[in-house]
Amino acid sequence: MLIINQPEPIVIESNEPHILGRFGAEGGVETRGAIDLTDYEAVELGVSRYHAEISYTGEAFVLRDLDSTNGTWLNLNRLTPGSSYILNSDNRIVLGRLVIWVCVSKAETEPLE
Repeated sequence: MLIINQPEPIVIESNEPHILGRFGAEGGVETRGAIDLTDYEAVELGVSRYHAEISYTGEAFVLRDLDSTNGTWLNLNRLTPGSSYILNSDNRIVLGRLVIWVCVSKAETEPLE
């Protein structure tokens, strides 16, 4: 994932769900796979503490809004909280007003058994 105006991508490599939100200021987040967006002006841009979740279904990455205050958009479509939406390369996610570009690549290794 690339955040607009940021040089380094956020890489998701595991199959566990990842929560996108702002955890740095509050601390104590117990969610494995939490992705803290605090350093990306998340508070000012309207990102909720537990804003959205990205998970891997075994076939595709999916995005789900976690009933955020300022909404989640995939491309130009506002997500219905709790519903899952498939992520593809070059998709644009907007959390509040924080813009993230998605790049999905296939692993070059064999699946774990």
